[in-house]
This record gives sequence, C-alpha cells and structure tokens, in this order.
Amino acid sequence: MKLPENDRRMIQVDGPRRHVFINFANTELKQSILQDTNGLMEFRHDSGELSMVKIEPAGMSVRRIRLANLPPEVPDRKIRKILTKYGEVKDKIEEAWSWVYRYPVSNAIRIAIVVLNSTFCHI
Repeated sequence: MKLPENDRRMIQVDGPRRHVFINFANTELKQSILQDTNGLMEFRHDSGELSMVKIEPAGMSVRRIRLANLPPEVPDRKIRKILTKYGEVKDKIEEAWSWVYRYPVSNAIRIAIVVLNSTFCHI
C-alpha cells in the first residue's frame, strides 16, 4: 500500500490467520483506499509471484487476545472480569509448549476469545 508513516497509527499482524490490521490516522484515507481498490489489491512476493489481497474494514468482531507474562496465580475469573468491559468473553485458552520442547506444559500465555463491543472503539 506504500502508506506514508504519518498515515498509520498502528499495524497488527495475526500470522496464523494471515490477517494484517491497519489503524489509519485519517478515516478519509481509509475510505478512499477501500473505494479505489474495490476491496482487492495485488501483492508481489519476493519471488515475484502475485497474490490478490482482500481489503475490508475490520469492525468490532471476535478477536483472539493474547495475554503474555501474567503470573499463573492470576485467576481466569479476574481476567474475564477485566475483559468484559471491552466485550463478551466467549472462551479462554491456555497455550502450551509443544512436544518439540519435550514438555507440553503451559507456557503462561493465555488467549481470550472476545467479541468486542462498539464502546471499545475510539476514533
């Protein structure tokens, strides 16, 4: 997209789902890009291969929120209580080390599945 630095507030990558979220500093620019591209853009990989990329407004939807570095003593009910002010907490998952690391035990990262509410969005 070649956006100038001052046109973006934040870029977030959700690697497993292959999504990139861009928070624009200017809503008119966001609308202009959506209109000009009709929701599709070409992406050229380093290999030269072209892929079509879908562009759409993210909105307030279900998000996987990774909570890292929390002590195991912090109970899930406290996390749920805090997150409910941002939306409905649907589920909570604990990540674990894979067998590659020999011990498939918790790695202290918890993932909360939250349906964000519109009051969370500040433009």
